[in-house]
Amino acid sequence: YTLVLTQHMSLFACGIPTIAGHRDADKWGMPQEIPSLVGLPLVGIAAGDEHASVVTAHGTAFVWGENRNGCCARDFPEILTLPMPVKATTVSSHSGINTESTGSDDIAIKHVACGLAHTIFVARCGDLLVCGSNYAGQLGIDASKLKSTSNVLSIHHPKGGKFVSAEAGNGNSLVLDSDGDVWVTDTNGLKCIVEGKGVLAISAGGDGNCIAVASDQIGSKSLQRQFSMEMPEDTRSIVDTVNSLLEEMESDGSIEQHAGQEIAKKSEELLQHPSVLNLILNPVELETMIERILCAGDLATRQTIANAIERGLKLGLQSLRGSRMIYPEAVRCLLSYIKFFSIRRDENIVFDVRGEAIFLFCDTILGIPFEAYRALHDFATNLYSRKLFVKMLVRPLLLALNACTKVTTDENEVHHFEPSRQAVPVIVAVLSWFYAMAEEAKLAEPADFYSDGVSKMDVESLFEDLYNMKKASPHERSKHFFLCAHPFLLSPGCKRNLLQMESQVEMFKCMMRDVNYDASM
Repeated sequence: YTLVLTQHMSLFACGIPTIAGHRDADKWGMPQEIPSLVGLPLVGIAAGDEHASVVTAHGTAFVWGENRNGCCARDFPEILTLPMPVKATTVSSHSGINTESTGSDDIAIKHVACGLAHTIFVARCGDLLVCGSNYAGQLGIDASKLKSTSNVLSIHHPKGGKFVSAEAGNGNSLVLDSDGDVWVTDTNGLKCIVEGKGVLAISAGGDGNCIAVASDQIGSKSLQRQFSMEMPEDTRSIVDTVNSLLEEMESDGSIEQHAGQEIAKKSEELLQHPSVLNLILNPVELETMIERILCAGDLATRQTIANAIERGLKLGLQSLRGSRMIYPEAVRCLLSYIKFFSIRRDENIVFDVRGEAIFLFCDTILGIPFEAYRALHDFATNLYSRKLFVKMLVRPLLLALNACTKVTTDENEVHHFEPSRQAVPVIVAVLSWFYAMAEEAKLAEPADFYSDGVSKMDVESLFEDLYNMKKASPHERSKHFFLCAHPFLLSPGCKRNLLQMESQVEMFKCMMRDVNYDASM
């Protein structure tokens, strides 16, 4: 099997079904994304004999494949066809296997290596986290004390230093520390084989084969491979580049057109790759960047950026179609996407006229599994302040709803609805979810959810909707959308007008009954 990690943090796999997933026979050798990993900000991969592992930018490792000797960090099942997160709950010193609990700071992972039937994780704290077979001491533990383990054990640096990377062969492991020293495993555990040489890179394979590349005598230098094509830029630099371009545009108006085009390009690139968008953890940072983007340049520049944002939103959301989205790190981008719909506040900008982007977004968020809903709930209630919750998650959706419910009347008094009206039911469904969340966590006032677009609708149309809702049976209500079934969107004035019309209709009915009664006398 083969694993490929792209510059935009997407993992493609082909080969055996236990790693690459099941697919049609004619597509067996074609690389495809693994649905459960779509959206995760992947920064590292490792391939063992028949198990594999990936690492995210936030320090989470996922393992799947054949679980020989517990190399997938769990007792069962024997084969994991779905990448599962690694949970390290025990530690062990390099001299023994006594265990104790460990904190979350100790298990954030930055590097991983997979062997024949063992796995070596390098934690950000500098320890090794190991599991699987240890028949030859490949876990860095005396083979006479441990043959294998499905629990994740921690190996401390023998000299108190920090490990930075690891490589794995069939029954051996090679580890590099921050001083450039190389450590190898044998039946007695870890031992240093290269010291004081400033090693830059290591590799291991087969039965005991290993190689190390040292720096020259002048000092440590970064290794650079020669490619026939230009190396891609760091994914994080997409965000940094946008901020730099905005600063240049604000300081030098003469480069506005060029900078605006570059901002549009980078914004589209950021949005069409959910994994990259998931790198932004701080809502304040995201909100600041988007506000600057939406106000950048003149009208022509802002329209160019708006067109790019619309294309990026559609491409990014389409890439999530068919993905599993069961892990928290993969769904955070859905909250980030919402803020970009704030571009509708500028009435001079043409954006998402047919409502395809907002419909696609709402349809995606309404289709995620329960685990993803729970993760989004936790993100929204814990990461967003009261002010940001309304500004970044509620108002953009209300702007979209207002645009979709807009009605124009021509000289013949014929009503014309917006093409985007089809998106109204799904927008309201998402707003209902946020409204329930706001009530539970006290993140917003009821007035924050009033829709100007709904309040401006013709009261007769709203009353017809209310009348049909009341007349409908529970089964019919579950099949049809009724705007008045969501009263949190209606302002007090709108509700007053509805009640007044309802009262007038009832009075008229009573009057007609009296007229009919008198006629029968």
